[in-house]
Amino acid sequence: MSYARIAVIHFQPGTDADAIIASVKPGCWKLRKQPGFVSYAMIRTNASTVTAITTWEAREQAKQGVLLAAQFNREAVGSAIASWRLHLVR
Repeated sequence: MSYARIAVIHFQPGTDADAIIASVKPGCWKLRKQPGFVSYAMIRTNASTVTAITTWEAREQAKQGVLLAAQFNREAVGSAIASWRLHLVR
């Protein structure tokens, strides 16, 4: 059974969510190289919010993916983030 890390990320007012998605996607190779990685998707859900979903083979791999993705997001777009919620689901 696989596990998913779901991040709902809200950006500061005036942030271009499409530009964020375009800038983040090239760096996703770091996730793809992790053990247990299955898939990744980032979807703009409104003008200032994106939902990122990574799928993993096992819970422990998903937990490590949460840490790696959070670090990556802070480095890539940290100043644009107003808030985020993380979920780990099976």
